[in-house]
Amino acid sequence: MADQERTSNQLQSDLAALDRFGQDANGGFTRLAWSPELRAVVDWTAERMRAAGLEPEIDAAGNLIGRWQAGTGKALLVGSHLDTVTSGGRFDGALGVLTALESVRRLREQGFQPARPVWVVAFMDEEGERWNSVMIGSRAFVGDEIPPEEAGRRDDDGVALEEAMRSWGRQFADLSNARAVDRVHAYLELHCELGPVLETEGIDIGAVTEIVGLVGLRVTLGGVTNHAGTTPMPGRRDALVGAASVIRGLRDRALRSGEFTATVGAIGSRPGGIAAIPGECTFSVDLRAPEPAGLLTAREQLDDLLSAVCAAEGLSASVAEVYVLDPTPLDPDIVSTISAASQDAGLSFRRMSSGAGHDAMLLARHVPAAMIFVPSVGGIGHAPEELTEERDVENGAKVLTETVRRLAQ
Repeated sequence: MADQERTSNQLQSDLAALDRFGQDANGGFTRLAWSPELRAVVDWTAERMRAAGLEPEIDAAGNLIGRWQAGTGKALLVGSHLDTVTSGGRFDGALGVLTALESVRRLREQGFQPARPVWVVAFMDEEGERWNSVMIGSRAFVGDEIPPEEAGRRDDDGVALEEAMRSWGRQFADLSNARAVDRVHAYLELHCELGPVLETEGIDIGAVTEIVGLVGLRVTLGGVTNHAGTTPMPGRRDALVGAASVIRGLRDRALRSGEFTATVGAIGSRPGGIAAIPGECTFSVDLRAPEPAGLLTAREQLDDLLSAVCAAEGLSASVAEVYVLDPTPLDPDIVSTISAASQDAGLSFRRMSSGAGHDAMLLARHVPAAMIFVPSVGGIGHAPEELTEERDVENGAKVLTETVRRLAQ
């Protein structure tokens, strides 16, 4: 019991220590990909890995990997990510990395000898906010080709992805050197749910059976820029008015359908003056569905809306794909192992889908992979108010540790 309390205190201490990295005045955290704030927390985590007896390394894609080189054969990979959205929460991603590290500490203190290597990973840029280059770390790790045009994408401050990588001593051209999935036996990821299901139902643990598909788009509507005072209201070709119609219409169609979710999280218009009619408006669209048919329906609904609005408002439209990730089933055997570990610990659990994308969906295309969810208070994610109670953190650590033991022996 004393050992368990000590390691639990270490985990809570580690979580508290993250408050030093990237916290803003609103209480949120901003550790964007390839930023100095992220580098600071990656270096700190690497030191925590060394203290736990792991051998840390930052690979060509910025992924931090701490290796427990025990046993033989391919490694069990456990972890998540350390980057955040702008003013995001304390637990999203980081909880998965630190509980993975905690599982290694507990197993080593118990004298456990794994039959295969165990690696703890913090993937780079899971969130994909800075350049819309979603999950670039895990994409490179599994050997996906990263399109060359992503190198020149610029963030809101005008910094290109390839420039930010060089600030870490990494080169975009070397991303393929991060491929290591061929050395992995299976992948396991713990994450806060970022939704309300577990808390609402009073369930301790979620064993994730599948992850929804995601389509990210950048829509640009073209109209005519003109003077706000001298141009009569009839006949205006206002791109921002058209965007408003599309955004509202897409929300309403998603509500009626029930097959998909639709979100517009970023929007900008040009020329951007208070006295000028916007001649161009660009906005993001995020479409998600648990089934391929749902994603197809969502895209058809968007295309239909764009056609109708452009005809009514005299606009043009172009749509660029930013990312496409198919719905991903997770490994049923590992899901059963998670369920059994929860039951043996006296914890309630349920099998469930993930409405958020995770690095696990990239790994699952190549190796057996699964996820453990713990409750999020109020179902809040990607916000400063994001919270997982200490009791639920400990429950997740218990189940993760036992699942790692069973998969590594």
